[in-house]
Amino acid sequence: MWINFAKVAAACLLASPVLAGDPPPISVPQVPDVKPLGAAPSGNPFSEPFFAPPGGAPVMDKWRPGSGAEQGDLLTPPAPAPFRPERVWFAGDFYHSVGQGTLLPPLVTTSTNGTGALNEPTTRIVFGGERALNRFRPGLRANAGLWLTDDYRFGIDGTIIYTGDVSSEFRATTNPAGPVLSRPVFLGNFGTQVGVPVGAFAPGSISASAHSAVIGGDVNFRYGWKTSELGRLDVLVGYRYMNLRDNVDVSTRSEFAVNPIGGLTAAIGDFTVSDHFRTLNQFHGGQIGLGGTHRLFGRLTLTTKATVAVGVNITDVSIDGRTTSIFGTTKGGLLTGENNIGNTRENYFSVMPEATAKLGWDFTDRVRLNAGYSFLFWTNVRRAADQIDTTIQFPNRPAFLDDTTTYWLQGWTVGLDLRW
Repeated sequence: MWINFAKVAAACLLASPVLAGDPPPISVPQVPDVKPLGAAPSGNPFSEPFFAPPGGAPVMDKWRPGSGAEQGDLLTPPAPAPFRPERVWFAGDFYHSVGQGTLLPPLVTTSTNGTGALNEPTTRIVFGGERALNRFRPGLRANAGLWLTDDYRFGIDGTIIYTGDVSSEFRATTNPAGPVLSRPVFLGNFGTQVGVPVGAFAPGSISASAHSAVIGGDVNFRYGWKTSELGRLDVLVGYRYMNLRDNVDVSTRSEFAVNPIGGLTAAIGDFTVSDHFRTLNQFHGGQIGLGGTHRLFGRLTLTTKATVAVGVNITDVSIDGRTTSIFGTTKGGLLTGENNIGNTRENYFSVMPEATAKLGWDFTDRVRLNAGYSFLFWTNVRRAADQIDTTIQFPNRPAFLDDTTTYWLQGWTVGLDLRW
């Protein structure tokens, strides 16, 4: 039996490839599967840490597999990370904006040795005579959206814009011994400029102001048109609303005074004159456009949006004025009267294009810091200052001017995006 076992063992050894001179087989190590950097999260916002490092963006000491860059090489930029869309997002931005100013006519003047008429060399305009309401003011832009389907093909979003109030004001008091404060007008019946003084015979005061504010927004249906590893391009179809309010007010007060026995001056009443001009513009229209998001590199993302809205601008103009004295109150002020006092509404065809762009830095997978710029243009708008007629001509002026113009709004945004 032992002899047979030895013969079998010897035959196996002779048949071995090692003894026969063949090279030994080479074993190839198995490469473990690598999770792509842009892998989508589970979709459940409670299953992952909200402030976890962004999985869709490489950090500076960890490159994509196969890029050839060494670990820790800070001089080599990382390859772009795959773009990952968000199911739900909210963006809140501080909006530092400026709107197109309005040209105020000269409404208040001062003079040291004249009447305050515009054609006098010593007259100086202290309110009006220049473009106003064109300063930057703080505001807010907020945007929120939701993808309705799991393939990120159909979704909705909305934006709110608020600019706050921008104003220009002038207030002063005067007396017969000081510089003259006047309201300049043109007398059409005589063809001459005059200044209506305030407080020429007794102490008086004048108050003039102009204000403007914008609020609005849009709602859009989103359709995912083009998608790639680094971004997407969506088609937008929706509705836009914008609201622009303007007002200009001028009011003067002078005292009635007499000199009774004894030479003392006594005030027996006030004489006030006020003019008020207000406009309201409300745009309603449908809009179309494109919205895109593109991963530039690393954690940096560019988001753009361009839309054009076409619709109707509903404009309301309200003009009012009052004169009050010891004899009572009458309708009409200095620049308001029977020919222009009242409320009018007109509807105009209007077009409103808007473009926005934002650069965002993915601080985490859920938080993005961003800064951007936006520009909006609006046609056929009525402004309060454009409705002021500074000519007095009996019997048909001051008249209702009914002027229209264009309006633009632009500004910078800095804010925070939350995405999950």
